[in-house]
Amino acid sequence: MDRISLVFKAVSSNCVSTRTIDVGTKDVCLSALLARERARAEFQDWEKKEEEFHFDQSKVRSEIRLREGRIKPIDVLSKHLSGSDDFEIEIDEPYMVFMGLTVKEMEELRDDIKMHLDLDRATETHVKYWEVLFSFFSF
Repeated sequence: MDRISLVFKAVSSNCVSTRTIDVGTKDVCLSALLARERARAEFQDWEKKEEEFHFDQSKVRSEIRLREGRIKPIDVLSKHLSGSDDFEIEIDEPYMVFMGLTVKEMEELRDDIKMHLDLDRATETHVKYWEVLFSFFSF
């Protein structure tokens, strides 16, 4: 079996220590690949959970704003998609929510719609709804 020497350097404060370890080539490559793949999978899982958490929190904030009468355009669009009758919001066409918004409000709405487009994959209808709304910003 081929053998290689690995040199590890540990930096602590201003001190550098070096250690050499003899290991088998195949063992090192396999272990390193497995560790890297495991770390990548854990990070992706953590990242997905964090995105889902933020999406869920945005729904909670939307419900609170609706209850308190501080409605934002994204709340109206989300409500229109869900079809819920819990709150008195009447809108015939979702694109009407764009009327009269300032540039800053439009930018915020674009970001909110993009988040929903990325995270609201409940049904194909949801995906298409957010895609169409996001297309208003593709100019």
